[in-house]
Order: sequence, then structure tokens, then C-alpha cells
Amino acid sequence: YNLKINSTKNIKVSSKDAKGDPLTYEMTILTVLEIFDKDQFIKKIKYKKKFNYNNKSNKFDLKQFEKNTLDNLINQISENIIINLLSI
Repeated sequence: YNLKINSTKNIKVSSKDAKGDPLTYEMTILTVLEIFDKDQFIKKIKYKKKFNYNNKSNKFDLKQFEKNTLDNLINQISENIIINLLSI
């Protein structure tokens, strides 16, 4: 099988305080997997994972938390891809 994988990450502010500063964020990972047998298209599967989290006053801690969250979401999607590929 040949695989084509396209993945995007989006982080948006989901709520703000009275001053307009971010209180919470939502991270979304969208992955599209296209499966081909040689050059023939077989299947397209979309995976979407979301995670909501609070803002942190320390921006370094926030970036570290976002990196860990991203890694966790990617691992979850990877596991789902493996499960789907094993079922073909």
C-alpha cells in the first residue's frame, strides 16, 4: 500500500477574560489519510482530535504544555491509523 498523509494543527482562543486576554485555548489536529494500492485509490480516512486547556502566565510553560499535548494527540492519531491499516 501507498499512503498519503496530510496533517494540520490549529490553536485558537476559546475564551477570554474581561480585559480580552486569553483564558482557554483549543488545539485541534486534523489528519487525512489516503490509502492507495499501487496507483488505485482505496480509501480516505479523516482523524480529528481536540484538546482544551487553560492559559498559563509563564509563556515557556505554556509552550512546553502545548508541545506535550501535541505529542499526545499525534500519538492517539497514530494508534488509530495503525488500527485502521491492520483492518484492511
